[in-house]
Amino acid sequence: RWVQRICQMFDLDWEVNMKHVCREENYCADRLANMAFNLQGEFSFLMCPYAIKDKFDAYVIGVTTTQLVSM
Repeated sequence: RWVQRICQMFDLDWEVNMKHVCREENYCADRLANMAFNLQGEFSFLMCPYAIKDKFDAYVIGVTTTQLVSM
C-alpha cells in the first residue's frame, strides 16, 4: 500500500523551493538531527526535549540573535 502511494506521489506536479539556512540559524533542527543520529529506533517526543527547550521557547516568542560570520 505505501509503495503504491509513494509511486502516485511521484506523478504529482511538484513545485519545490529551497533556501540555505546555516545550522546556527536553525539550532533546534540541528540538535534534533544530532539526537536522532545518536539514538536507536523510533522516537516521538511528548514534550520539547530539554536540550533545545530554551532555544525553542526563544524562537516561539520571536527572539532574534546576531552572530559574526567570517568570510
